[in-house]
Order: sequence, then C-alpha cells, then structure tokens
Amino acid sequence: MPSPACTLRPLRRVPALMMLALALAGCGGVTAVTLEDLAFDTEAHEGEEVRTVGRVVEFSQADGALERHLVIEDAAQNRVRLLPIDDAEPFIGAFVEVTGTFVFDPTRGRTLQLTEIGEARAGY
Repeated sequence: MPSPACTLRPLRRVPALMMLALALAGCGGVTAVTLEDLAFDTEAHEGEEVRTVGRVVEFSQADGALERHLVIEDAAQNRVRLLPIDDAEPFIGAFVEVTGTFVFDPTRGRTLQLTEIGEARAGY
C-alpha cells in the first residue's frame, strides 16, 4: 500500500503537463520528465533515474543512421536512444512508458538505459 505522500489525489486547475508529471511521478527516486526536459536540460538529469512517455521509433542505415537504433520520441521529435535494443524492440511503433537511467554522451547523444518499458496506460 503506498504511503500517503505517494497517493495521487484529484487536483483542480492544474495544467495538462503538470498532471502528466504527477501521474508519472513515483516515490523512491524516479523523476518524471518529458522528452523535452531530457533534450534541453541534459545536465540536470545526467545519471538520474527517470520516467517518461513517447513512441518507440526505429532508425536504420536505410534511414541514414550509422547503425540501427531505437528511440523514444514525442510529437516535437525530441528523442532519446533506448538500450538495450532487445528490451525495446517488441514496442516499435507503440506509445510507451519507460523508466531508466539517463546518460548524455557528446558523441553518442542522449540514452536511456532501460529498467522498465511497457505500453502507456490510457489517457497519456
């Protein structure tokens, strides 16, 4: 049973993105973020355990990529690479909720080392 501090309660007049962040927020050190947060504030989230939502998209050499890789992407095409590929592969094309450790490398870009992945619940 979640502690009272972890229980979500209905709120009034809360912007949609705040509601999304609250819905994704969990207790225990996982930070709910948007893909835009990860794209534009990488240093703030480096090494952090994060949870976010988006669609899994595949890129290959046929698309001009140097190597095949999977990303999670939002409507604005903010992207974060997902590893390991084997965990994300069954979800290509699906709207998912992911949890993992965020890492930024100047040569490899933004990566999420997955600890959880699953189809996003209705309402996202």
